[in-house]
Amino acid sequence: MVWETVKTSLKRADITISVATHLSMTEVEFVKITVEVWAWYEDHVIKAETNCRAVDAMCAEVEAALADDRRDDEVEGSDLGRDSDGEGTEMSE
Repeated sequence: MVWETVKTSLKRADITISVATHLSMTEVEFVKITVEVWAWYEDHVIKAETNCRAVDAMCAEVEAALADDRRDDEVEGSDLGRDSDGEGTEMSE
């Protein structure tokens, strides 16, 4: 986020510059990033990471539940609707 802020500032200048000038301008832009802004970026990233980890945990729970359901279906209903040759048969009422 800090680098994006600096890049945006440099793009706004919209001029062709030498590498040395670019480096100098980059240093100036980094100095403009205050402790408060840096802290806000850190907080933002920590919140985003915490959210991602929570979503990952929920996904893992759902995947585990679905895997358990599939295993239960395979065990309980593995031969339903099949004759001894493994062919499907029509079930009558």
